[in-house]
Amino acid sequence: MKSITCGNTECAKVYQTKNPKKKFCGLICKNRAAYLFRQSHYSLEEKLAKARRKNVKILEKLWLKKKTRVSTHDLNILDFDFDAPIMAFTDEEKMKVFRYENFGLKLIKQNEYELVKL
Repeated sequence: MKSITCGNTECAKVYQTKNPKKKFCGLICKNRAAYLFRQSHYSLEEKLAKARRKNVKILEKLWLKKKTRVSTHDLNILDFDFDAPIMAFTDEEKMKVFRYENFGLKLIKQNEYELVKL
């Protein structure tokens, strides 16, 4: 058995292991260290990914309520982040569509969108 210090800077616990390649005392510390690494090296991407996940949850709730026409005001009330679309494209009707995973927001008027499932 070999004594190793956990690679998670927040833990730094000394533990015993037979495997010399093991860097973390457990799965929680391994995941936390990976999260901290992403936060320090890819903070903008992590922030956008979190905003996208939140947007998708908002769109899923609207879809389940069968609310397919939404205004910018309605989305702002729900704390929707317009700066985090996965991609924007133009559909066959020449309408601009903002994609959020399997949902799309089709721009109908200046402040009005149609929620579509892609």
